[in-house]
Amino acid sequence: MIADDIRENTPGRTRQRAFTLVELPAVSRRKSRAFTLVELLIVIVIIGLLVTILMPTVGRVR
Repeated sequence: MIADDIRENTPGRTRQRAFTLVELPAVSRRKSRAFTLVELLIVIVIIGLLVTILMPTVGRVR
């Protein structure tokens, strides 16, 4: 609309955004630098799978 264009171009007025950033208190409050238990368990499972896949190959080489 023309009225919207005039409002946007008026000096001293900031343009309103369609979306605003919403921070959840539980998420933004916790700024942890450590790994979670789930992440550590996933890494352990992946390493275990790789070891079980590679063990027969290493056994044949000997």
